[in-house]
Amino acid sequence: MSSEAEARDAGRIVTFYSYKGGTGRTMALVNVGWIMASNGKRVLLVDWDLEAPGLHRYLRPFLLDPKLRDTDGLINMVNAFVGQVIRPGEPPDSGAETTVMSDDELRSHARLGARTTGLDLRFPAGGRLDFLPAGRMSPSYSADVTSFNWRAFYERLGGGAFLQALREEMKASYDYVLIDSRTGVSDISGICTTVMPDVLVDGFVLNHQSIEGGLDVAQSVASEARHPVRILPVPMRVEDGEQELLEWGRDLARAEFGPFLAWLAEPEHEQYWGEVEIPYKKYYAYAEIPTTVRDRPSQPGNLLAAFERLTAWVTDGRVRSLVPHPEEERQRMRAAYLDPRTSWPRIHVSYASADRMWAEWIAARLEGIGYQVSLHSAAEPGAGALPEVTPVLKGRGRLLALLSPEYMVQRRAQDVWKQLRGHQSADGALLAVRVQEGETTARDPFGGRYAADLTHCTPEEAEAQLLSVVGPVRRARIPGSVAPVPGSPAPPFPGTSPRCSASPPGTSPSPAGVSCWNGCATASPPAAPPRSSTDSEA
Repeated sequence: MSSEAEARDAGRIVTFYSYKGGTGRTMALVNVGWIMASNGKRVLLVDWDLEAPGLHRYLRPFLLDPKLRDTDGLINMVNAFVGQVIRPGEPPDSGAETTVMSDDELRSHARLGARTTGLDLRFPAGGRLDFLPAGRMSPSYSADVTSFNWRAFYERLGGGAFLQALREEMKASYDYVLIDSRTGVSDISGICTTVMPDVLVDGFVLNHQSIEGGLDVAQSVASEARHPVRILPVPMRVEDGEQELLEWGRDLARAEFGPFLAWLAEPEHEQYWGEVEIPYKKYYAYAEIPTTVRDRPSQPGNLLAAFERLTAWVTDGRVRSLVPHPEEERQRMRAAYLDPRTSWPRIHVSYASADRMWAEWIAARLEGIGYQVSLHSAAEPGAGALPEVTPVLKGRGRLLALLSPEYMVQRRAQDVWKQLRGHQSADGALLAVRVQEGETTARDPFGGRYAADLTHCTPEEAEAQLLSVVGPVRRARIPGSVAPVPGSPAPPFPGTSPRCSASPPGTSPSPAGVSCWNGCATASPPAAPPRSSTDSEA
């Protein structure tokens, strides 16, 4: 293969930069990356804005770890490299002797696999959207970032060679890598704009300060980059309220940035400027939601259409429009963004074997309103981190325990309680309802604590109490959930269905404030056919 053909087949790194914040740079990056992935491209989004990381907020419904508490990223990657090239105990800028790495060692440290995280998101054309976060959001993150000496890293510790190896790894692993750069002028922004990219999307708003700041960076890149970098000046957040000032800003931008469009034939300049403008839409000032989810496709005047036009220029016309998800799925994703309670509406049900019928019935009720449900028998042996607990600890759903005398004596029930009790990220994520009567004993890990008592209730009353505990799924189901098949038989309600009444005089209400009683015994559930119980987060 010729070197020209190899260059065409290699991935392309695109940095999104703005001299000032508030231009909509990160918003543009997310939408362009999504549009690329919808067309079958392998895309990596990189949050290199280490001082103010925020790219993950546009991806939160699809991240395994939405708050990045347990996910390493870029700063952890470079710190691991520095730890291998300096002597133990020596500060990076001490001038002490350093280790020179071989090319194979550099490539080993630059491998992306362990640092990137995939999104729980499938694209119609088989594309992929991966994410390299700024770093683990631990208490030490701020100190890790502010104390890192990028100049010493680049000039003395072999950081230049490491970044070159990282650049080659990115281009070999992805069709497009989109880097969200820090604003202003700094060592980090210099790396993002000069060292890493093949294309620089230089975003600015149409005022003098923003245009001049973007122009300075474009001139710096043109003079200092060691490989060709195509510069795409892009006016963002363009408002049409003040026509005179708007035209002044357009004229200034075109005059100042004109020399950086030398890669484009002169007659095409007018078309370029007309197509790359990103209009300001007030709605997106209040919501971190991609236009690929919120906007209806094939509407020329919306913000999605503007990002499609920008994507066409970034890709040399290889990708021109979004391949949309089915409309029902788009609405589900939209609901997940707009209502925090629907971000991960998943329920992991823990139950005893004798209560399988209850588990089946509860799962059917929850799935019917849009929850994703997985069933986990407490009779099955378990060791270490339990599959029904692990996703809850990561903020991906809640666990619902079905309390009964048999459940209380199961070792796995004890482990569920121990692993979730007091864990900060699982606060409020452990729910319990009583499904069989029984006295509280010393072995009861829940100590008689439950949010609702479903014993002796009619199906309607039990369902009402259940939904009062878990809360509604508003608007629509989330991606991946399965709608009930019309006409399919529902699992039967366990036991008898007598009327419920208020708590008898002299008794205390249950923690939920409602107690079902009438002295009728709940019939033992008949054997139920096996139900598929999978846990996608295990």
